[in-house]
Amino acid sequence: MADLPILEKRLPEVLSKPVDHMIYYYYPRNVEDPDKIMGVIAENLRRKLA
Repeated sequence: MADLPILEKRLPEVLSKPVDHMIYYYYPRNVEDPDKIMGVIAENLRRKLA
């Protein structure tokens, strides 16, 4: 969970890149709370796609 603040801060920047420069689906592994991480990713994708 130590990386969660960094994810929340930088994910919008990552999502601003062209789609061919990244993958949109990512399920975090080897983290304390993968569902929490997926929630952050899902919220940012909603904002990007809105």
